[in-house]
Amino acid sequence: MTALHYRSRAGFTLIELLVVVAILAVLSAIGVGAFFRIRGSAEIKANETTVAKMTTGLNKAWSAGRDSAEKEFKDGTYSNQIATITTIAGGDRDRAKAIWMYFRMKNEFPQTFLEAKSSTPFSVTIGGTPYITMPLPAKRTYLANPGIAATTAVPSSPDVAADQAAALFYILITEKGSRGEMFADEAAGSLTGKVTIGTTEYKVFTDTFGKPLTYARFATNGEITTPPFVKTGAASQDPFDPTNRLGAAWNVAGNAVTPVSVATALGLTGFGVNWLPSIICAGPNKNFDGLNVAPTSGLVNVPTDTDNILGYRLRREGERGN
Repeated sequence: MTALHYRSRAGFTLIELLVVVAILAVLSAIGVGAFFRIRGSAEIKANETTVAKMTTGLNKAWSAGRDSAEKEFKDGTYSNQIATITTIAGGDRDRAKAIWMYFRMKNEFPQTFLEAKSSTPFSVTIGGTPYITMPLPAKRTYLANPGIAATTAVPSSPDVAADQAAALFYILITEKGSRGEMFADEAAGSLTGKVTIGTTEYKVFTDTFGKPLTYARFATNGEITTPPFVKTGAASQDPFDPTNRLGAAWNVAGNAVTPVSVATALGLTGFGVNWLPSIICAGPNKNFDGLNVAPTSGLVNVPTDTDNILGYRLRREGERGN
């Protein structure tokens, strides 16, 4: 029989090596992409959990503030201010209560340092006669902060306004919690950091990306003013004015009072609009993406087509915040 001889191979050919390298590169790219997608999804989920928790804290504080304001109006706690507001409202108690709620909650939930440090009067000129309330005092918690107490100007940009609101929210929640009102439960374990405004550092709650969580006292946009956030056919979308008493002009001493003039005096753009207090997270791009935190407006327009995580959305079961 003839013996068969086989020549052993010395190794892979160049083409085979290139094929192997290409396969490894593809697998590596798939693996890295999957890793970053999973990590990004986990970070968003973690931020949604944080925003939902802080939204609960904000809503608790808001409900407590609203209940106090309603009780103050009923009991006449701030009798001078309420009497003047009732006169401005033409003697209509429902209208006066709606105006009082805006006035009081703006004082209780400031969004800028200038709002937080300033005593708050309310003034409307009707038929050439000024009607001016005594001011509501600024909260001592805010005045105790030297940086806030020294503020003399409105925020220089929307981003600065957002940072100021973030610092004020931290003070609000921790101050409420220190009084035993259970708001601190939502803050427990949350990420905290610092933001520099001017030359001063302020404590803030942060997301997993290290960006401050800000808040809007009266957040609104096209989404919030449509179902399911509003009821179709309701007399008014305004949470403080469900009977729409601020929806048309009224008279005081024979002189017409327009809703716009009263809204302007409160620093608002108008009445009859649905709004929600909301926590706002900047999202993965670490930018608030055109968030309109106008220094003189209580209604904050919140963009909806960005990667921002919005607390008001998380109030709806099963909804994502971005």
